[in-house]
Amino acid sequence: MIDLTEETKSGLAKLELLKKEYADLFEQRNYMLQYEETLLISLYLTLLGRFQFRLFTLKGDLSQLNQRIQLAQAYFNRNELPDWHSIDKKIEAKFKDYYRQIEAEAKKLAAAKEFLKTNFISDEDAQKLKAIYKLLVKKLHPDLNPRHSTKDAELFLKVQAAYDLCDLDALNEILLYMTSEESVLPAEMPGEIPDLNKQIEKITAVNVDLKEKIEKLNNVFPFVYREKLKDEKWVEDERTQIDLQIKLVDKELEMKTEYLMLLKSWKPELLH
Repeated sequence: MIDLTEETKSGLAKLELLKKEYADLFEQRNYMLQYEETLLISLYLTLLGRFQFRLFTLKGDLSQLNQRIQLAQAYFNRNELPDWHSIDKKIEAKFKDYYRQIEAEAKKLAAAKEFLKTNFISDEDAQKLKAIYKLLVKKLHPDLNPRHSTKDAELFLKVQAAYDLCDLDALNEILLYMTSEESVLPAEMPGEIPDLNKQIEKITAVNVDLKEKIEKLNNVFPFVYREKLKDEKWVEDERTQIDLQIKLVDKELEMKTEYLMLLKSWKPELLH
């Protein structure tokens, strides 16, 4: 048994705390990217996205209507009767990307609704999942284990896959296997003690980097809406604002549609 100095004991305790912090940060970032991001996007689309989608489609309809009117007026300016079939073809070609975007957004809304119906796990299971995952990260992640083996790497991939799938049973099985394989930890060898400061420096730097990445994520969509989506009043206010815009666009659409119908009713003799 090696008689460790107080300085070494202090260093080992600090290293242990840094490893725990790393496991917490690693789990937090993974949770944000693998589960929370999709959840927040799905909530946003379900609570607000469908109203924004309605506004988007109406604005697209209005833009197409304005284009039809402009093309028709160009015919009238030449003292010609509009070729409505040709105008429709031009509109269809010009708004091809718009139609694709409409289809893509509709699929996103459907996927969001499906996700919210089928991909929730209970709060209790979520807490267990995080706790076991952090423990296994601490045991198996290569950044925390200088003696990381090929076997450890394979196990860590299985841990990551199970976590991504929210498979609590699989994580429990890996933890049970790890526990059965472990024996009393060997004492630190004298030649390894000088590396303690390097390990502390390395993990400290990695933790700082993880904190910066998490901070950046928290300041962009959808994470910036994390708290707002829980606020029913905020959601309702946003819906009200979107609904107001929808009504304004609807009104303009109605006026422009009437004007287009008037253009289509003009007879050739009225051009002379």
